[in-house]
Formats: sequence, structure tokens, C-alpha cells
Amino acid sequence: MKKIALFTALLLLASCIEEDNVSDRSIRGRWHLRSMRLSQPVDWNRDGTAQMDMVNEFGCLYDENILISNNGNNFTLNNARLFQGDHQLFYCDDASEILRNFGDVEKVDAHTIRLHFVNESPEYAVEYTVYDEVMSKTYTASVPTVYDDDSQSWSYANLQIRKEYVRED
Repeated sequence: MKKIALFTALLLLASCIEEDNVSDRSIRGRWHLRSMRLSQPVDWNRDGTAQMDMVNEFGCLYDENILISNNGNNFTLNNARLFQGDHQLFYCDDASEILRNFGDVEKVDAHTIRLHFVNESPEYAVEYTVYDEVMSKTYTASVPTVYDDDSQSWSYANLQIRKEYVRED
């Protein structure tokens, strides 16, 4: 009887232990950008309405996606075609070529992957967290926040940015 109780306890314990790394199955596939939230509202397209989620401001950001190979070891990042043009206006250019980055995937722990960008000079890595069907990264960057019509230039500030990707079915 003690052996059965011990076996049952070990079985229950084993079922509660998480895997050491994100599984290939949990990360492979195409992930589309769902939101790109800034820590304060900005009006990059200068339409008079400041937004915190740039995907609401620019529909082409929905085109940004990350494709992780079936073996979970490689990726391709297809960047959105958002540009800053005349009069410092940001806009989507659907006619331009998609910017692609690629590299290797490293599984760091149960909820973290690191994408190593190998076609950039210098090479660099970015960490993403994966929970259920959402992959995200949070970082701080200097971004344009306020446009001054008199000087025809943007003021910049360091803002926190959170990008969330969802898996395409």
C-alpha cells in the first residue's frame, strides 16, 4: 500500500513540474503583431488623435509577423512597412519591399525565447515571452512624441513599448 501511495505522489509531482524550455510545438508557426502599445499616447500620423496602440494608428503594422520554423530552431521576421516621410509624417507604404530579418531561436526557459538576428551587423538578440497563444516583448526606445509645427520637427522621449503577437491559425 505504501508503494502505491508513493508511486501516486511521484506521479502527481511529476505532472506539476514544468518543462525546462519552451517546447518547439508551443512556438512554431506564424505570429502576427496584434498590438504595439506605447507608455503614453502619441499622434504619429498627425491626424489630431493621439493613440497608445500604434496598430490602431497604422493598419500596416498588422502585416508584421514572425515565422518560426517547424523544428523551432529558426525564424524570419517580416517587418511592417511604416516610414517617416515629408513633413515628418509617418505613413504606411504598401508598395515598398517587406524588410526581412532572420536568424536562430534559442529556448531560454519555460516562457522565454531569444531570437538571434544573424543578418544584421552587428548581430544581436531579442528576448520574447510566450504565454498560451501570446508572444510579447517589452523594451524602452527613444520615439517621437510631440510634433512642433514651427520648427517642423519632433520632440523625442524614452517610452516603454510592448509588442504582442498572436499565433495565426
